[in-house]
Amino acid sequence: MADKKVIADATVTITSIALISKVFGFIGSFILAAKFGATGKTDAYFVASNIPELLRDVLAGGALTCAFIPVYTTCLAKDMKVEAQRLAAGVFNIVAIGLVLMTGFGILLAPQLTHLVAPGFSGETLALSIKLTRVLFPAIIFFGLASLFGAMLNSYQHFTIPALQPLILNTCQILAMLMLARHLDIYSICIGTLVGGVIITAMNLPFIYRKGIRYMPQFNFHDEGIRRMGLLWLPLILGLSVNQVNIIVNKILASSLSSGSISGLNYANLINQIAPSVFGVAVSTAIFPSLSWHMALDQQQRFREIVSKAIRVTLIITVPLSIFLMFLSTPIIKLLFERGAFDHNASVLTSGVLFYFGIGTFALAVNYVLIRAFYALSDTRTPVKLAVTAVIANIILSIILVKFMEQDGLALASSIAAVTQLGLLLAFLQKKIGQLKLKMLLADFIKTISASLVSVGLGVWVIGKLALWLGNEGFFLQLLNLGLTAGAVTILYMAIISVLKVEEMENLVKALKKK
Repeated sequence: MADKKVIADATVTITSIALISKVFGFIGSFILAAKFGATGKTDAYFVASNIPELLRDVLAGGALTCAFIPVYTTCLAKDMKVEAQRLAAGVFNIVAIGLVLMTGFGILLAPQLTHLVAPGFSGETLALSIKLTRVLFPAIIFFGLASLFGAMLNSYQHFTIPALQPLILNTCQILAMLMLARHLDIYSICIGTLVGGVIITAMNLPFIYRKGIRYMPQFNFHDEGIRRMGLLWLPLILGLSVNQVNIIVNKILASSLSSGSISGLNYANLINQIAPSVFGVAVSTAIFPSLSWHMALDQQQRFREIVSKAIRVTLIITVPLSIFLMFLSTPIIKLLFERGAFDHNASVLTSGVLFYFGIGTFALAVNYVLIRAFYALSDTRTPVKLAVTAVIANIILSIILVKFMEQDGLALASSIAAVTQLGLLLAFLQKKIGQLKLKMLLADFIKTISASLVSVGLGVWVIGKLALWLGNEGFFLQLLNLGLTAGAVTILYMAIISVLKVEEMENLVKALKKK
């Protein structure tokens, strides 16, 4: 397996598509914010959409695919084609039946689930959230199957079609709101979600067929591959359940704050998740099949090299983004959301939350890489234990800080928990696999922090001057000011990093030029 080329190509492909998808995601968020603002109506939608997403991610999304890829890749690496075919068919049947049953129970128990996630809801907001939950629940069938198909394709080093899934979904949601919002109100985005789910599931099928994967109407719980997956999957379910506690705790505490607090948290987190969901996910997705392959062939030295390189690349990209989000949170939120029903007060609330979320942005991104490294080692228990520790810290801090800082305290608690989890993951991974070159990682981290502070400090000065010279009223002037500022920050940051001779940045620039 040509690791360097495959991983570099996959990272660039996934990152490029993810960035385009994020643009469409923002367009969808602009439309949602402009039409419905930060109100009880959007609070109801965000809670309703999170309930099925939570169950999908825990049972049939991230947990299942992370358990599937190491086992399936081992079959491919050892040329066990019959076992691979049997595993793919058996897992599909189990997942399909489980998703249908989960959907039925979810629709039936929607009132209880809503009360659990948002106990502070009442009246119209509560009733609307229950209705929206029932409308959205069937989408988990399609999202779960699409995730499984994507894992199959990733195992064959095919990353493009799985990476396109969020883009297709965002497009369907945008079109649905534009075409149906006048007639169906907030239900329009739910219709777009359901249609998008059907499309992203179906688009995988031709590529699955080309890889030689065929449907077989059978499964065997005693199959060795399925048994190994089960042993990995159960701790993953617990781990993802633990991680989702952060989301539930935030919504429970925020549901008792002023109206729009949940929406403010969601809009800020949408911005905050750009770096982790684009760069963290891209790097971790690109290296995961290769790491699993090397472990199947007992090539531990190559495994360590890939992990160390992936961590350093992720830090170099996401540390400046963290600082950029923190110190330019107000102009970012004002540019992206302040229009229509999303007024100045909503901007102030949301930008404050984004500042505190930004503290942990880089940690969220690196955690993706570290957790996938554990999964490639077929160790799903250690990340769970460390996630439990981080979540306990988050709950304690959230309960304390929300009293003094309201929704800002919830964001700060989440960031501290993410940094705590990063430190624990690094320490335990080094203990498990040997030297990760932590001194080099620390040196690169200090260099990126220093370069980021200097460059973003200049950016704050630049955007202040531009606002005085050009004005700051209207979307296009705000876009021009923030765009010029981001450009200045990027150029200065890359110049400083080059002077400091950070090796991975030089390699990254070469790879991008080549692409």
